[in-house]
Amino acid sequence: MPLILPDGLPAAEHLPLSSSSTAELTIGLINLMPIKPDAERDILSLLAPAACSVKIDLLAPLSHPSKNTPQAHIDRFYSDMSAAMNGSYDALILTGAPVEHLPFESVDYWHQLTELFHYACANHLPMLNICWGAFAALYHLHGVAMHYLERKISGIYPQRKRAAHPLTRGLPECFNMPNSRHAAWQREEVALHPSLSVLADSADSGIGLIHDGLHTYLCAHPEYSLMTLDAEYRRDLAKGINPHIPANYYPANNPANPPVDTWHSHALLLYSNWIEIILQKNRQNCCTIQTQ
Repeated sequence: MPLILPDGLPAAEHLPLSSSSTAELTIGLINLMPIKPDAERDILSLLAPAACSVKIDLLAPLSHPSKNTPQAHIDRFYSDMSAAMNGSYDALILTGAPVEHLPFESVDYWHQLTELFHYACANHLPMLNICWGAFAALYHLHGVAMHYLERKISGIYPQRKRAAHPLTRGLPECFNMPNSRHAAWQREEVALHPSLSVLADSADSGIGLIHDGLHTYLCAHPEYSLMTLDAEYRRDLAKGINPHIPANYYPANNPANPPVDTWHSHALLLYSNWIEIILQKNRQNCCTIQTQ
């Protein structure tokens, strides 16, 4: 179904758009990524095939200066993320952010985020939290620590389904997700919280997907386009970081070979399942109101 996006958004160029202003779902995309247009393109491409019309509002902590996205882009298309608490959203998506090296409390928009987490819980507003966003949400809401890793986890890692859940319906028992992070959860710490369901994990990259009955915590980047990991790898090479070659990404583990997409179909299904969960929740709420 078509998306309803801000007029003139560059990411909309190759996506199906609706001429209507009426949507079945309204989702706030809280974009903390440094190059915001890339994150918009990647995430919106996964939402576009949804089985309903979806309106997307772009949100960000506007008090935080962006070094990698033109200010004109932010001024034109973004509202402050405090707008996520205005009662108009059916769900929120919180992206990753390149701040894994900082304590959460040192992030300059941490107070805003904690207010948002409390609002989402109090109002039963589902959040899809991605990578650092997942670490932040799980830490604040459940007290599960983020553990910084000296060696970056980078590549395409197979995830094994660990529990039956609507989020993973239709996915194979082993499915791929891109990872690009310096942090991880410890399994034994997550296991201390009975309210947390580990839906998928990897022997090599750790826990990948958690659900707590309302929120989703996705310790990966399934939205990544084909060449994103390649761009990150070559950027780090140019900086003299001497990064490891992204695992399971280049054929024969050779960066001279073009990467092969082994995850996009899985990402589409995961996002489709998430949208379906929100739709079912809304329909149940409507039925409850009508019978009262």
